[in-house]
Amino acid sequence: MMTRLPSWGDLMALMRITLNDPRDGAARILGDMPPREAQWLLFALVVVLTVFAGELATLLLVGSAASVINLAALQAGVFLLMALAMYYVGRMFGGVGAFDGALMLVAWLQFIFIFVQIAQVLLLVMLPLAGFLIVLFSVLLFLWLVVNFTAELHGFQSLGWVLLGTIAVMIVAGIGVIAISNAFGVEVMSNPAAAAS
Repeated sequence: MMTRLPSWGDLMALMRITLNDPRDGAARILGDMPPREAQWLLFALVVVLTVFAGELATLLLVGSAASVINLAALQAGVFLLMALAMYYVGRMFGGVGAFDGALMLVAWLQFIFIFVQIAQVLLLVMLPLAGFLIVLFSVLLFLWLVVNFTAELHGFQSLGWVLLGTIAVMIVAGIGVIAISNAFGVEVMSNPAAAAS
């Protein structure tokens, strides 16, 4: 059980661990879980930070921003759906993970992708012709992290089967995200954690 808030140095160290060994990073998150009330506060904080990063990216790349309220509702809905999918689909195939763990892993995934999105924007501004490669790398990184997080959460050993299941869920969820974003009048950005989930 987490007994103190992590420092900025702790978060950066954990991010490096996660990018080098996603399962180890996920295991550390699952092994140091905060109380449930704090989990939802952290989840909300990540949504707010994601909205801020998304608004900044939209202003820099498009020149206008979407409604903050609509964007926050969309992001919260997408992240919650990701956590539910990670939990329920894994359990359907014999996984042992808990929803609290899925929620924290999704929040941690999105926290990482706030920095990925910032890097995306900077690279797109400096190297606009490399836009496709930048987005492709981000999507592959997102997929790699989700597969490893899901495997660690549920105790799966075969990443191949988790990958296939994740791709199937992403296709179905992607259609849902587009429908939700259209309902809120929000254009889906290239952040894989929002657009590819």
